[in-house]
Amino acid sequence: CGAARDPPPRRARARAVEEFAGPDADESTPQLSPEAAGVVSAQAEASAAGLPTPGEADFRLLNDILESQDWETLQGKVRAAAVEGKLSEKTLAALHQVHTQAMGREGEDPRIAQSLQQVGQLLVATLGQMQMPPAMQLIDQLLQIDPNGGEEEIAKNLQAAFDTEQVSSEEAMLAVDGLLEMMEAQEADINKAIQEGTAGENREEFEDMLNMVKARQEAKIRLAGLKSIIKGVEAAA
Repeated sequence: CGAARDPPPRRARARAVEEFAGPDADESTPQLSPEAAGVVSAQAEASAAGLPTPGEADFRLLNDILESQDWETLQGKVRAAAVEGKLSEKTLAALHQVHTQAMGREGEDPRIAQSLQQVGQLLVATLGQMQMPPAMQLIDQLLQIDPNGGEEEIAKNLQAAFDTEQVSSEEAMLAVDGLLEMMEAQEADINKAIQEGTAGENREEFEDMLNMVKARQEAKIRLAGLKSIIKGVEAAA
């Protein structure tokens, strides 16, 4: 979580949309490895259309979330709702309705819509994490371990997961291979856009594309290393 902030001048409610203290740009989603974040993003895009119809309970939950006095409290409420099984796509649908209403009001403070978008990003990421299979959740956790000298810790966590049958070595390997395939496809798309001159309309966007390619290349190196560790744990079993 980020540094403490001053209390917001107003709160955001589902029926009377008002501003709340939104997050800093780098705090808008739970901590995910870049590789898992790509999976979550793809899941979100696939389910963006056809959201279910929210009920009264969904708006009550959203009200409670949006009444948070700061971003840290809001994150805690979202996590608690997920653990308790209350968070669902209906919560996201309720937020979508609120955001649409805010966007349609003439003279509405643009910061309100921006804050609601940030909450939406948090809900989408949290729902995506909930939907990730156990093997992907494990790989995500391992990718967040410092790769410099963290091999022993990674191997220990893998062995524990295998011993408790939380995840099999085959499932872990399939999850890594799936991420590698996704990275290859994304890198190919970005390189194609760069070569065709459609990567961006300005220099900044073009550099962002180059940075994305570099990040995916680094991710592939980490994933390849993780495959080696999985094989080592298998061989030692």
